[in-house]
Amino acid sequence: MYPFKKARLNDCSKDLSKRWYIEFYAWDAQQKKLLRKRFYEINNFAGLKDRMIYANRIINQLNKLLDEGYHFDLNKVPEEVTGEPIRNLNLGEALDHALEIKKPSIRSTSYPSYKSTVKYSKSGPQSIG
Repeated sequence: MYPFKKARLNDCSKDLSKRWYIEFYAWDAQQKKLLRKRFYEINNFAGLKDRMIYANRIINQLNKLLDEGYHFDLNKVPEEVTGEPIRNLNLGEALDHALEIKKPSIRSTSYPSYKSTVKYSKSGPQSIG
């Protein structure tokens, strides 16, 4: 096993005007030391609840990977992390996939509306008459 420090959220005392990040340390095989990484993508979410949901999901995923021994090694080809094969998607498939990823963090009443919009955008505008 490689040494690491678990992922944690820096939420700036829940101040949405400041820059939040998720920070963790993982072993770098080339440098033979812990390497700090920060994820700032959490700032793409405007609301407190959305940020917390996203942060919890990412932190759990990162900590699970670190517990399993994941580390940085530029000489090694990384195995698939998601468990899904990497594939090329067309636009419609990508929209469906993105909606499924977003589903846990949106209201249950919003999902059917979004799904309908995705379905409409895949079929294209229909002419009337």
